[in-house]
Amino acid sequence: MTVPDTSIPLRARAGIATGNVVVGDLSGERSHQSAAISGTAPNRAARLQDLAEPGQLAIDDKTRELLNSSFEVEDLGIHQLKGLSPDVQVWRVGEEITVDSRFDAMSGRAGIKPLVGRKGDYQLIRDRWDHAVSGEGQVILLTGEAGIGKSRMIRQLEEDIRNEAKTVLRYQCSQYLSNAALHPFAANLERAAGFDRSDDASSKLDKLESFLRKTTRQPDQTAALLGSVLNLPVEDRYPALEMTPQRLLEETLLALQEQIIAVSEDGPVLIIFEDLHWADPTTTDLIGRLMVDLTTSPILLLATYRQEFEPPWPAHPHVTNLSLNRIGAEECSAMIDQLTSGKPLHPGLKAQIIEKADGVPLFVEELTKTVLEAEYVVETETSYEPVGNLVDLSIPSTIQATLMARLDRYASVKNVAQIGACIGREFSYDPLLAIAAMPEEKLQDALDQLADVEIVFRRGAPPSSTYSFKHALLRDAAYDSLLRARKRQLHQEIVNFIEGHDSQDLVTAALHCAAAGLGEKAAAYFLEAGRASLNAGTFSEAVSQLRLGLDEIPRIKEGTERDRLELDLRVALGTAEMAWKGWAADEIIEVLDPAVPIAKAIKDDFALGLSLFSIWIYHATRAEMDKAAVRLAEMDKVTQENQSLELQMIADTAASMHYFWTADFDKATERRKRTLQDYDFEKHRHLVHHMNHDPYATVLQWGGATQLWCQGYPDQAIAAVDKAIAHARTLENPFAVVFALTLGALALVEAGQGARMVEQCREASAICDEINLPFIKIVSCDSLRGRALTAMGENPIGAETLRDAAAVWGLAGGRTTYGETTSRVAEALGRQGQIEEALDLSQKALDHQHATGEVWYLAESTRIHGKLLLSASGDHRQAGLEHLEKAAEIARTQGALSFELRVAMTQAEHLLSEGQAAKGKALLEPVFARFTEGFGTPDLMAAKALLEKLS
Repeated sequence: MTVPDTSIPLRARAGIATGNVVVGDLSGERSHQSAAISGTAPNRAARLQDLAEPGQLAIDDKTRELLNSSFEVEDLGIHQLKGLSPDVQVWRVGEEITVDSRFDAMSGRAGIKPLVGRKGDYQLIRDRWDHAVSGEGQVILLTGEAGIGKSRMIRQLEEDIRNEAKTVLRYQCSQYLSNAALHPFAANLERAAGFDRSDDASSKLDKLESFLRKTTRQPDQTAALLGSVLNLPVEDRYPALEMTPQRLLEETLLALQEQIIAVSEDGPVLIIFEDLHWADPTTTDLIGRLMVDLTTSPILLLATYRQEFEPPWPAHPHVTNLSLNRIGAEECSAMIDQLTSGKPLHPGLKAQIIEKADGVPLFVEELTKTVLEAEYVVETETSYEPVGNLVDLSIPSTIQATLMARLDRYASVKNVAQIGACIGREFSYDPLLAIAAMPEEKLQDALDQLADVEIVFRRGAPPSSTYSFKHALLRDAAYDSLLRARKRQLHQEIVNFIEGHDSQDLVTAALHCAAAGLGEKAAAYFLEAGRASLNAGTFSEAVSQLRLGLDEIPRIKEGTERDRLELDLRVALGTAEMAWKGWAADEIIEVLDPAVPIAKAIKDDFALGLSLFSIWIYHATRAEMDKAAVRLAEMDKVTQENQSLELQMIADTAASMHYFWTADFDKATERRKRTLQDYDFEKHRHLVHHMNHDPYATVLQWGGATQLWCQGYPDQAIAAVDKAIAHARTLENPFAVVFALTLGALALVEAGQGARMVEQCREASAICDEINLPFIKIVSCDSLRGRALTAMGENPIGAETLRDAAAVWGLAGGRTTYGETTSRVAEALGRQGQIEEALDLSQKALDHQHATGEVWYLAESTRIHGKLLLSASGDHRQAGLEHLEKAAEIARTQGALSFELRVAMTQAEHLLSEGQAAKGKALLEPVFARFTEGFGTPDLMAAKALLEKLS
């Protein structure tokens, strides 16, 4: 036997040609013979093999086109191949080229096909890029329906500026993660930092730090902030950041801004945000900040979205809105010609495609590819001709059917596409490998095939690669092709994969649990995510997450565990809805009314107390004081039955406000004092996250400072406001801070500190902007600013601001404070000489207070109405004086000394005008004498000056 010489390396040679072939009987006895495959391509491949040197691979021109820029190729010239015509361009295949994405490979030597029907639109985009390169940052908001060509425009721009743009940053929003804060930024950070499937949490933090050192001056603090966005255990490595959730969120957003802007220092940057209609609110907020921040940087921010999305950002000179429309029949025909490489498609087939595509470029492309890849046509040397009669052809009439037809052409890799679709429109290699249960080489081959036929795009190389479906509709088609049982199985396996890793995205885990039919586990994940969002002050995300959790409840088997989950979800959701939409939102009662019987059934008295508190505040802020009193009595009963200090504190907080609004100041004082005495910061600070109101700060203000001012203690009132604000700042709850600065500090307006109130409203407005609380900003910040301005004599702007804010409050169901705010507007109008309108408003304010029982401001409203009557034309003197007498009586009955002083001053001024100074002095002097403090406040200073004048 001859032993082979292993020192001589084997060097095979091969040839590849592309074209149509006919496959014969491969299962019979002739399956090994060349006759089993016929056509020009096998012959051409054999001749190419003859041209190749040992160790070489020779290909023809068609095959080279398919490679794009995935491999190095060398031109071997044009050759006459034996037995074949015409002559063939031959290429030698070299090394594989590593590229960032499939698009990068497509846009190499061969380039991408020219845009059709978009010349003017695209020229506008290029113009904005040129401005950006020169240092004038630009934003383009690109909108259009699904499949209209938004992504295609982006890829054309990437191709054209690949030598100009130093960096391209891509952010993909997800339909299924629209309630996961900052998800697009988290995904981008993972790619930028180079996270690998084998990395543990510590290794990921190492890579994150290394990446951040290039762009930040404080890599450790920034890593702690951004590591939290990536759900990494930052507390194990970095010192705790002593910040409120509001400040923590703000610093995180600033860190992400800093990263992006810093990249532009090295050269022009293209930032791409795709599918903003699926963006979470925090991402939307950050994009708005970037728009403002990039104006002096070489950055073009290009964002795409569908027409149903309404951009929330104000207009800016550097922001361009561009809407893409459908293309015409001529452009559709040109697209088809591109896809057939200029080889004519039968006119009848082309007409069918144009008709069914209806001007949507994606539909044109997918229908054409379906026709070419399926059995509809046969390729000749000069054209594509239909197989059979045109009337017998069945081109899919819907895009769903078209996309499914394309997937069905690749049955061998369809399973991989379906698994990827279960993960999401964008998916990474790791979970795919874990779930696909196939050899890694086979999986990579399947992914390559999906990329080759443009079903997915690839970024990076396995095992660190990520993939995204070319279009959301393609992902949906792959997903919808799965049977329900198979979907559930795949989602269950995805859950197992997520739970086996250190860093878990709670919302992603919850969504896959829900899709897997794991209702109880899904609800628990949504609850955890919602509570985390509540604590972080991202209330809109919290509402969305908690509602998704509630949607799972009917799918859970009845029993105590289900009741426990539902109750926890409802209590947390009630808190989130209140913070997001206000105290009088109908959603509060919708969510919490069913929570009361559940809490009673499972004997959870704390949850019962919280639910009753939120329902009480709903009725109270709608000025339904009788209904509110019923809920307050229920709270007191639960408290007495359980002897719980926390329940007592919740009930006392409600009672302090309730009795203040109904002007039962003695009861309000009793409940306030008990709360201030029993409150322990460490034990009770957590209540603010359940109530949106901290008991200590709240009773210091609504039932405290404002009431103290009413009772004639202005200095104590201001001190209580100061103490409440200082306390609220320690609570790490932005809603509580906003309340303390605005509505809770109403006493400042009465005590003559309007300018301070305006500044506090400015601070509170900034907080609302930071955490996306537009409604609370209007009804708290704008409303108090309007009150302050009217009190300072800024009548037109103050009245208008207060009126607008009150209108928004009323539209949301809010009626509490209607009497007070309407009287203030009436008084401002009266000072401007608009007496008739002022009287009409003033009467409405009085009617409201008498009808509802919310009467703490009734003495002042009655005084204002009396003063307006005295100022009116005609004989209203007696009616005016009677209202002043009534106002004085109400103030005395309520113990509202400050309002009594204002009435006495109005009466004394009127008597002085009638020459009865002595009588005026006798009326005012004893009221003034009862004050023991506050002599530096405007009311008391004015009273003193009036007494001197009366003397």
